[in-house]
Parts: sequence; C-alpha cells; structure tokens
Amino acid sequence: MSVVQKFCLLASLLSFPLIAPAELQVGPSSQSLAAVQGHYSGLFYETNGIVHQHAGYFSIDVARDGWLSGFAFVGGDFFWIHRDFFQTPVWNDGHVKFALSRGSFFYWRQFYTVELQFDLTGETDQVTGTLDNSYRDNNGDRISATWTASALGDRDTFTSRTNPAPQAGTYTLVIPGGDGVNEPAGAGFATVRVDSGGTIRMNGLLADGTPFFQSTTLAKDGRWPLYTSLYGGRGSLIGWLSFADAEDSDLAGTLLWTRPRDSWAFSYRNGFTNQVEAIGSRFIANRNLGQALGFTNGVATFSDGGLDAPVEDTFQITSSGKIINTSGNRFTLSFTSSQGLFRGAFAESAFSRGLVFRGAYLQKQSKGYGYFFGDNGQSGLVTLEPEP
Repeated sequence: MSVVQKFCLLASLLSFPLIAPAELQVGPSSQSLAAVQGHYSGLFYETNGIVHQHAGYFSIDVARDGWLSGFAFVGGDFFWIHRDFFQTPVWNDGHVKFALSRGSFFYWRQFYTVELQFDLTGETDQVTGTLDNSYRDNNGDRISATWTASALGDRDTFTSRTNPAPQAGTYTLVIPGGDGVNEPAGAGFATVRVDSGGTIRMNGLLADGTPFFQSTTLAKDGRWPLYTSLYGGRGSLIGWLSFADAEDSDLAGTLLWTRPRDSWAFSYRNGFTNQVEAIGSRFIANRNLGQALGFTNGVATFSDGGLDAPVEDTFQITSSGKIINTSGNRFTLSFTSSQGLFRGAFAESAFSRGLVFRGAYLQKQSKGYGYFFGDNGQSGLVTLEPEP
C-alpha cells in the first residue's frame, strides 16, 4: 500500500460518521429489500401538537441492500445520515433503528434515537416510525426519552419519463400573518415549482421579512412535507400541504410558524408560535398582464403596520402591460409576470418615508397578498384585487 493510500485510509477512519447505532443489532439484511429502495422524505412531530424543538424533517435514500443515507433536521439542528460501519441496515422485516449523533472517531455524542418501519409490500410507498431523545451517555448507560415524535415519510414514485407528476407547474403560495400586534399582520409568500419528476422547489419571504426555501419531493397522493429551518435554527416553518384542484386553490394546508424570543430584534421581540392556513394557486404566465390577473382596473389596499386606517390606491393596466397610477397618491406597482410576484411602494402622511411592499398573486382567487413595514417595524398587510 502506497503512502498516499495509507494516508487516505487513515483520513477516512478519523472522519467520524454523524450517525451511530442506537442498539447493537446482528443479522443480515434481506436481499429482497428492493421493494423499498428509493428516496423518502417526510416530517416528524409529537402527535399532541407540533413543538419546534421536537419536530423536523428527514430525507432518506434506501439502497437495494437496505443501507441508508441522507439527512435530518431536528429542532433546527442538521444531522447527516451516512452509510458506514456504525450504521445498521434495514432488517428483513423492513425495520431499522439508529441514532443521530455528532463527534469524531474517538468521541461522539448521541442526540436522538430513530426507529423506522418501511412497507415491504410496496402498496403505500411510505415509511413510519418514531424519533425520541433517548441516548447512551459516555459510560454506555441508556438515558430514557422524555418525548417521542411520530415520523411519516413518502417515497418519491414520480419519474419524468414513465410516471410524470400531474402537479408539475408553477404555483404561488401565500402564508397568512397573525393579529398584527404580537405577530405580523402581513402575508408571506413564495414561488413554488414542481417538475415532472416530482421535485418541489420553493423560495419565498415570510411576513417579517425572513427568507425561506426548500427542495423536497412530492408524495404520490399529492402531499408535500414542508419544512424550513429559520432564525439560525431557533425557529421553523413546518406542516403538510396538499395539491388538490379546489374552487379557490390548487394547494393548501396548515403550517406552524415558530419565531424565537429575541431581545435584540427591532420588532416581535417576544417571538411567537403562529398556526396558519397556507393557500396556493397554479400560476399560468401570460404576456398580457391584464389577462394573467383577470382584470385591468385594480385597487391596492394597505392595513395595519402602524396605519391609522386602511389606505387604498387604484391603478389601471394598459393593453401593453403598463401600470398607471389612478389614485392621485404616490404609488408604484410592478409585476414579475412569469412568477406571479409583485412589488411597489406607497406613501402615507402618517409615515416619514415611502413604504415598500411585495407579495404574490393567486390566480384562482383573482387576488394578491403581501406585506409592508411601517415606521414602527410592524408588518402590515397589502392586498391586490379588481376595483369594485
């Protein structure tokens, strides 16, 4: 063995894997586990209510021989799941148990225990199980769990050639705010793209100005495990969304938005936990902006955010797509017509400066939602809709 080969072997041994066995298991993995091989993504949280510290997301690939690889977020913390000599493969009965850990080759700390059960029949294309905070300490003693979260994930069954996802397309997603006092009154928003292979890519802004994003996969029944870690891992946005053709939406579900307490923050220092009903709509781009929005005479309404009363500004869309301010107030508006996003600015005597707003348009509702920030740092709501 050459010096270079010896060095590479030593380096691989000193690079400690971030996953270790929860229990020593002995026994061969089944060669028939091809029925469950593939990519799975899902969520876990306590069944009696989602708590940020006890909830998260997982993305796992199962090889033909039962070995796992991927990653997980738990309470905003990131863990790799590596295939290595510390990991146990999926057993003959579709069961696997392992620990999420961090450390080095000579020292590691176990954080969580994961147990998963894969469906060997291939009928549901799902994995179920639990994640808890039980672990073994440095003396090898077992420390019991103080909480347990249920896990549910779905296999990605879509392929662009043989089984394309019927949900493929571009969507706009709106995430409502809260009471406007302890929580932002504005609406967050995102652009969502689903490709024919079932991959979902989301990119947006919450109503407090926090950017968020995710890349995951779609379940065969149209469910989406939405999770994004926020505020340096101290907060999150989590919940199941479903794609379905409804009268006023193509995408909907309940999300939990958790923002931590921060005494240095300009606003919302006490933090909040806000359960919101998110809603989305497929967005079909059109070079004619009026046809894309479904109207040519509209009104933008601004409320909360420190305003004494709602402010309305009217506008008109010409045949060439130009937006004309017809309100008599200082007001600008522009659209990214390929994505269904809008932004602009308005002025109001109660504020010392012009205020920037932004948001997304839901084609099925013929209405747009977004947010702006007042001088007090509070988030206000902006809506766009046809003029009465």
